[in-house]
Amino acid sequence: MKELRLDDLDRRLLAELARNGRLSNTELAARLPLSHSAISRRIARLEREGAIRGYEAHIDPAALGLSIRAFVGVRRDPAAPVEQLSQGLRAVPEVAACWIVTGENDLLLDVRARDMASFSDALLNRVQKVPGVIATVSTFVLADVERRHAQQSSLPVRSKARQP
Repeated sequence: MKELRLDDLDRRLLAELARNGRLSNTELAARLPLSHSAISRRIARLEREGAIRGYEAHIDPAALGLSIRAFVGVRRDPAAPVEQLSQGLRAVPEVAACWIVTGENDLLLDVRARDMASFSDALLNRVQKVPGVIATVSTFVLADVERRHAQQSSLPVRSKARQP
């Protein structure tokens, strides 16, 4: 996706929605110097252009009994196409997210499980059996130091150098 031309009001609107995607257009209009209908038009444009990709609820994994979180680095067989490998890894139910990365590993997984036995089962019987996986290394999360409730709330939507 190419970079969109966003004005300061677009950026302020995106920042408000990143903090709380459930704000009504009336609430947004009270926070921004725009009318309810102008907010509605801007949101529709930002959705159409792809700046807003959707809305979601952030579920606490503990509420689902998922107390184990690990980041799993995956090295692949150089002959295995990375897109095909990532598709196979995303099909593993315990894989919450999958990224293609640089460094010692080719992919990084966010894996959630109920307990160590469930994690071991997922790793040994599903992740490591995806064709093209040659090695994995797991790093377990011991505690959350900081968790941003909206994944995108840390994006610098408020500051942008002037565009020509």
